[in-house]
Amino acid sequence: MKALLALWIAAALCCGIGAAHAQAPVPAAETPDGALAAGDERPPSALEAELAQSLAAQDDARLGAFVDGVVEAHRRRDDVAGVIVAIVQRGRVRLARGYGYTSMDPLTATDPQRSAFRIGSISKTFTYVLIQQLIEQGRMDLDTPINSLLPAELAIADEGYDPILLRHLLTHSAGFEDTALGHIFERRAEDVLTPEQYLIRHRPARVRPTGAEANYSNYGVALLGAIIAHAHQRPYLEVVEQQLLAPLQMRHSTMREPLAAGDPRALPTPDPYAISSGFSVVGGRWQAQDFEYISHAAASGGMSASAADMARWMLMHLAGGTLDGARILSTESLAALHEDLFRNAPGVPAIGRGYLTDRVGRYAAYGHGGTTLYSHSRMWIYPELDLGVFISSNTDTGRALVDALPARVIEFLDPTAVPTVVSAAGGAGTDLNAYAGMYLSNRRPYTGVEQLLMSMGGISVVSVEDGALVVSGGESTTRFLPQTDGSFREWDGHRQIDFRRDAAGQPVSMASSVGIAMADRLPAWRSPNLLFGMLLLLFVLSVLSLRALWRRRDRRPAPRPDLAVASIVESLCALGWLAFLIVLAGALVQATAGGNAIVFDYPGPWLSLSLMALWPLAVLSLLLAMLWLPVLRSRWRFGAKSFYSLFLLSQLAVLLSFWSWGLFGGAY
Repeated sequence: MKALLALWIAAALCCGIGAAHAQAPVPAAETPDGALAAGDERPPSALEAELAQSLAAQDDARLGAFVDGVVEAHRRRDDVAGVIVAIVQRGRVRLARGYGYTSMDPLTATDPQRSAFRIGSISKTFTYVLIQQLIEQGRMDLDTPINSLLPAELAIADEGYDPILLRHLLTHSAGFEDTALGHIFERRAEDVLTPEQYLIRHRPARVRPTGAEANYSNYGVALLGAIIAHAHQRPYLEVVEQQLLAPLQMRHSTMREPLAAGDPRALPTPDPYAISSGFSVVGGRWQAQDFEYISHAAASGGMSASAADMARWMLMHLAGGTLDGARILSTESLAALHEDLFRNAPGVPAIGRGYLTDRVGRYAAYGHGGTTLYSHSRMWIYPELDLGVFISSNTDTGRALVDALPARVIEFLDPTAVPTVVSAAGGAGTDLNAYAGMYLSNRRPYTGVEQLLMSMGGISVVSVEDGALVVSGGESTTRFLPQTDGSFREWDGHRQIDFRRDAAGQPVSMASSVGIAMADRLPAWRSPNLLFGMLLLLFVLSVLSLRALWRRRDRRPAPRPDLAVASIVESLCALGWLAFLIVLAGALVQATAGGNAIVFDYPGPWLSLSLMALWPLAVLSLLLAMLWLPVLRSRWRFGAKSFYSLFLLSQLAVLLSFWSWGLFGGAY
């Protein structure tokens, strides 16, 4: 009987018949206490629920097997030490898993319930929710000037621009330059500043009008943390714990770090959150790295969280701001977080109240990514699917995995979600060559050697190949097809880039597909490659000059004093520039190939020394220039005059380039 009844119900469900309409057999008469008289049979509703649970369990098992395959394949390929994953849908946790290890000494397996991973900038979503709470309470709105919300010592000067409003901080459009080296992370607890000290000491310059364009700013979100602390008259960290973590029962998530005893931000001892180590792959082995302290800017990236806790964070979002009776936001306030608030260009993703937007095929998403020196994380919520996906890795090689998994999950749930190929319809006649060139990210310092260092990895090269734009930057290369004039879409995906034009119609900047970055087109003379080419030429000429000096060592000095001085100054220039270039090359190699040391130790002694030498070198080069006319009028051989002129010209060109990059005066 039970088997036949279950088979009947299964058939009804397969035919789309709802439980309320199923024509189930009438059960036998029941006793007063509700027990079935037949004794061995349950009502159809119970069987139906059991079957639904079984089917859900089977679906979850298939999803789990798929995720296991994707994660383990990437772990083997990319040598990722540990990973946590959480997937929620329709009000429940479909998957919360841990892979690999969080510690090598002692060897500790990843626990999805307890192991807390550094989630980087996903921490910002907690800051945005706290700001939205204050907006919901009527204590501020999007158009409130931030200086009215900050302590006086943290007020931001206008610097010739309009005042910064709250909306500008939420959309990364306040107009700040972006600096990071030497201060965004610390490796020693004793070097960690208070949030107030950090905001004052490392205040960036304002380099563009407010509201003009969105360029990601950790400093701007750190200011939001100060606004929250000031509004509540409590430290930001305590507000997060009391307003969010405690009500949502996120017991294995924290913004505390292993600071010195007595610091109010210090992690209890022993660590109750089981915070994972961060790893690099060294010599084919996982090597635990120094803790990445960011307590001074916790609002931007200080959270460590478990998979189970991030599942609860996503469930709260999908449930309209309430979870298990804990009301964090109203449904309307929660929805406002990801409504379009700013867009760099018509075709690129918008920014909500801090939340970023994205799309996988036909499914829109909102959420955030997070990256530290050793961890990579992503959290995306898909309202149409009532779905949330979170993943985090604890190894610097884990980026490919965390970038890939959310889209892979969507494709598993709906294989038709992503179109296979995008056509060039609507933009087939576009002159692609007009867009070719180098584009430098506007998320950068605007003066000093950090600008040059950041440009070495912040340039996107746009070229034309087989009727498509090919954008290369870092480790990625992507093909985009024209859709309309100035708008291009990824040929096999959903990402889009748009170009801004000047009055003459020439492309001058590119809006990236992530929605929070712009890149300006570089004139040829500002190319770092050109600078390094000039430095190489100057190095060769300096060596040749010293070689010529060595050959003339036994010759009588020049009969004219001015020519003797010219010869001496030329030799001093050669020695000075050669020493400078050797030291600078060593400093740049250390900065770019020395792992993450430059992030903590910037600028370092060698880089500082080389920059301080620029002024004396400039004086020598100007002396060489002052002696140029006497050399031309002398009886020096034509070859010697030509070499002198070329050597002088190369020095002046390098000095001019250094000046344009803002490198004089030991500027960092």
